[in-house]
Amino acid sequence: MASSETNAPSDPHNTQSTHANTNSNSESNVPNPYFLNSNENLGNILVTQPLLGMRNYHSWSRAMVLALTAKKKIGFVNGKLPMPDVDSSLYEDWQSCNTMVLSWLINSMHIDVSSSIMYCETARETWLELKHLFSQGNGPKINKRKFPTFLKIK
Repeated sequence: MASSETNAPSDPHNTQSTHANTNSNSESNVPNPYFLNSNENLGNILVTQPLLGMRNYHSWSRAMVLALTAKKKIGFVNGKLPMPDVDSSLYEDWQSCNTMVLSWLINSMHIDVSSSIMYCETARETWLELKHLFSQGNGPKINKRKFPTFLKIK
C-alpha cells in the first residue's frame, strides 16, 4: 500500500524514496535527487577517462554531465539544487549528496588537476572552477599555472 503521507513527485526536497511505491502513477516514480542508492559510494568512478586538463575538458565534462544526469545528481553541479539553509531539515541530505558528487568529480581527475580544486566547498563551486580553468579561451591562464606539460593543450 502507498503511504498516506506523500510529497509532490517533482519536489527535490522529498527525502522518501519514491520508486518503492509501485501502486502509484508514473509521475510519482520520479526519483528523488537526495536518494543515494546502496551501490553509490565515495570511491565510484563515473567516467572512463580522467580529466587531464584543457586537452580533454570538453569531452570529460560531457561524460560527467551524462553520468550525473543518469544518477539524478546533475542539479548539484548545474545549480538547480543549491545548498539549503543550514537550519533546514534538508541540509543533511543535501550535504551527503553534495559530498558524494564532489567525491565522484575528484575521483575522475588526474591528481594534478584535483589538487587545484581540492578545497572547493561544493560540487557546483568545483564545476565552475574547472570550467574557468579548462574551458576553451583560458589557455593563457592555464599556461601560467604550474601544471605538468602533459596537462597543457598542444
